[in-house]
Amino acid sequence: MNKLLYLFLLLFIFNSCTYEPILSKKKYNFNFTEVETTGNKFINKIIQENLLSKSQGNRNIKINLKSSKDKKVISSNKKGDPVNFKIKINVDYIVYENNIEIIKDNIFKEVTYNNINDKFELSQYEDNTIINLSNNISDDILTSLLTLD
Repeated sequence: MNKLLYLFLLLFIFNSCTYEPILSKKKYNFNFTEVETTGNKFINKIIQENLLSKSQGNRNIKINLKSSKDKKVISSNKKGDPVNFKIKINVDYIVYENNIEIIKDNIFKEVTYNNINDKFELSQYEDNTIINLSNNISDDILTSLLTLD
């Protein structure tokens, strides 16, 4: 009888717990009316598409993005060939609501990775890395807007 009671209590406790990430909300209470971008076009396009896809609310927001990408060789072998790289993406953004600056912030993300002999595969890996970092940056921007509410 005790085992059945413990099983029932465990099922009841775990069934009532729910986890919902912050960014999984279906509706946001802001709408990006204008997204001005300068800097790296590839990064700006990814961030802009993510922000515009999530804007559905009644608060009109304007955002200015300035992005930059920096790729450096971290280490090289005895022949001088690169072994490790680092990509750093830096985004400065300013958010306006009713022509009043409400957020001014800087976000940077970086990743270190090993060299790949196949240059096409290395290029694809770098593009995927830039896409992932840009998605993370756009999520950080959305999170900063959600915390204002």
